[in-house]
Amino acid sequence: MTAYSASKAAVRNLTRSWAEDLKGTGIGVNVLSPGATATELAEEALRVAGQKVFAAMTPLQRMAIRRRSERRPRFSHLRTTAL
Repeated sequence: MTAYSASKAAVRNLTRSWAEDLKGTGIGVNVLSPGATATELAEEALRVAGQKVFAAMTPLQRMAIRRRSERRPRFSHLRTTAL
């Protein structure tokens, strides 16, 4: 879990750094970082007790449920010219 937490924090902090570096250029930087989600892998790795621990750390006291029918986020791509 240590590597997962560290990598998630690294992505969040890199996003903040890019947003600061690109301020005023018209380029926006965002990160999509879902919380604990009850996937097949999570169920297998955490078992019921581990899922309860993760759920207790969330405001709604539950893990997110992944649904195949959920719409995935759409991203826009910016084209830039070489300097």
